[in-house]
Amino acid sequence: MIDPFDTLNEAERLLSKLPQDLADRIVLIGGQALLLWAEHYLIDQLTGLQSESLSSDDLDLMGRRPEVIECARIWGGEYRIPEMDDHSPQSGIVFLNNKGTIEDSEAVDFLPTVYGLTPKEVHAHSDKMRFGENEVVVKVMSPPLCLKSRIENLNGLHYGEEKAQREILRITSATSIIYHWLIDFCNNTEDHRPVAKAVTYIMDNILLSPSSIKICAKYSIDLSCSFPLRPVDLCCTYFTQQYIGSHIIENASDTILA
Repeated sequence: MIDPFDTLNEAERLLSKLPQDLADRIVLIGGQALLLWAEHYLIDQLTGLQSESLSSDDLDLMGRRPEVIECARIWGGEYRIPEMDDHSPQSGIVFLNNKGTIEDSEAVDFLPTVYGLTPKEVHAHSDKMRFGENEVVVKVMSPPLCLKSRIENLNGLHYGEEKAQREILRITSATSIIYHWLIDFCNNTEDHRPVAKAVTYIMDNILLSPSSIKICAKYSIDLSCSFPLRPVDLCCTYFTQQYIGSHIIENASDTILA
């Protein structure tokens, strides 16, 4: 089986070529964003099925038409912008011209937003990462955004059984990633406010959202395992008692508290 993490090499190569002012205007989204976090947190823990579900050859970026045109120029590719009567969700596509013909070339999709999320939400809650020897800083959808996106996909896109099961595996991976991401967050900051902001976002916009409640009931998914309550409690006890306590501590299992 092809190692899904191999596909990140091409993403790093392309993103590292961008000038910083252009990189500041795009966000790495979609399967490659989730794959990047899985490589960081889960590479030694994934089951075969989870690894297969994370495989993604597509590179999706959130950006507008000017970014499509500029990236095509820098990457030496060709771009296509949807016509006025084209209802495609893309801002545009960049074909990399690396397979001999446009039809066979790898493509980078640019989207104006992410399904189920607003552009403002994506920019506000994304994390920044450095790519390549040039250390180009690019925003990447954070683990909470990846989870919310997958939940909205499963709830709203009316998948068939096979696609639904694949998305459930991605959701399971995303919850595990968030667990480790929050522990890192707590261990690497003395200021509880960013942690409180992240936890508030996860609670209000993900775990307690109508979409989450629907898919958890329909597919018997447990999203509560994304919360390492003890590290969060140690980091900002007052916030935990005042906010999380009223929502989930009363029903928390020993597994969550581990």
